[in-house]
Amino acid sequence: MDRSRSKRNQNPEPALAPVNKITLADGKEYELSPLDLNMLVAIEEKFGGKPLETLGNGKLATARFVLYLRLKDKNPSLTEEAVGKLVTWGILTAIFTQLSGGIK
Repeated sequence: MDRSRSKRNQNPEPALAPVNKITLADGKEYELSPLDLNMLVAIEEKFGGKPLETLGNGKLATARFVLYLRLKDKNPSLTEEAVGKLVTWGILTAIFTQLSGGIK
């Protein structure tokens, strides 16, 4: 077996660099946790189906929930609804762009 090939498979390079911080409507910069297995399970449990397909569905409810999941570790007082209030129409496109950068 080719050992160099098996080492490459153990540590694949991410397709996109993760976004670590995001500025929301309150003008504050928030640190985002990387998307992990627990978050994918939470997405699966909330929306059903396959979580990776759900991430790409373009629905606002999905975007709000993913942003909430990525914020809540560092900001435990935030609720999903509070996160929704921090995303105004004026910054919605930027949020989608930044969130998609966090998917490895």
